[in-house]
Amino acid sequence: MTEKTKVGNILDMMGVELELAESDQIQEVIVVAKVAQVDSQNTGLTYGTNAGQDWITQQGLLHGALVLINHELTHGGLDDN
Repeated sequence: MTEKTKVGNILDMMGVELELAESDQIQEVIVVAKVAQVDSQNTGLTYGTNAGQDWITQQGLLHGALVLINHELTHGGLDDN
């Protein structure tokens, strides 16, 4: 059986960082993680969101993340455009 686990400390230990200006404030978040079962090493995906997030926002964040990743891969980095 699985249960919900807060992942802030795990993200910190894995060195997850965001580029944020001093005036930036995070409004919504979605975390996608690859997980492995310790006993079998089977892997899968899971995700979590901030409380109260609707599915439309989740879809938008996921699409936006894909756009950012694809841009970085094809253009060698992120910029403001």
